[in-house]
Amino acid sequence: MPRQDAEGRRLVSPPVSITFRGSDGREIPLTSLARPIDIRLPATSAGAFCAFWDEDEGTWSTRGLALLSVEDGIDGPELLCQTTHLTLFGALLDTLIKVVQCSTASEVFSAEGFENLGKGKWLSYTYVPCIALLLFILLLLYAVRLDTRRSLS
Repeated sequence: MPRQDAEGRRLVSPPVSITFRGSDGREIPLTSLARPIDIRLPATSAGAFCAFWDEDEGTWSTRGLALLSVEDGIDGPELLCQTTHLTLFGALLDTLIKVVQCSTASEVFSAEGFENLGKGKWLSYTYVPCIALLLFILLLLYAVRLDTRRSLS
């Protein structure tokens, strides 16, 4: 179970596992509870949400979970979640969305931002690096061609 999945969501609380066991010690699978139960998860970051580790998909999922509230707990904020199944739970933070929200990307990729890209002198400063990169690529291709010729002879 990774601390961050492929979608950029990051685990921000210690995972909590809830299982029931019979008198023989074997786990009793509870995949579809008749009535949802409430669980509390420590939330170390604002904007965290409830999730569980989906072993079949190999990623964090929110299927069958609902965030009821965020409350002040003894050790900080806690998420009050409601679930219809039992598994490994954790509080997640969508880091990719947070990065975009905290950055100026939303301003750069707006209609006004695209209009402003052609304004100013910054564009003239990019010609030298682009020409140098093109020259490097041409020299690299030439070197590959020479190596190929030498290996054939």
